[in-house]
Amino acid sequence: MCRREVTGIDRAIAAVFGFTLIPWAAGFSLGVVYLRHTHIATLQNILGGVSAAAAGLLIATGIRMLMPHRSRVQALVFAALAVGGMVFTKLPLLVVLFSLTPLSIAVAAFGNARAQ
Repeated sequence: MCRREVTGIDRAIAAVFGFTLIPWAAGFSLGVVYLRHTHIATLQNILGGVSAAAAGLLIATGIRMLMPHRSRVQALVFAALAVGGMVFTKLPLLVVLFSLTPLSIAVAAFGNARAQ
């Protein structure tokens, strides 16, 4: 039997399936169920709890990712901008991420170039 070596591409594909495709499919399925049975109060309560748990997990993951960088001012500024963008301006998460990500990369690149 031929055994092939696991490469970085294989791991990247597995990460995409694990972190995006599978949760998206689960969320989409729950959304379809919710749209078909919106009149059932128990289902509304269950999906409300699931969405609250997902929000809590998202916040906990963000804090956990920020902890190693808590001494960097830029990281704290961009974390505050992300929270402010979602909480105070009511912008969707994707809009905040797509606007802050290139800006934070540019600031980090500028900081690295200045340090060298």
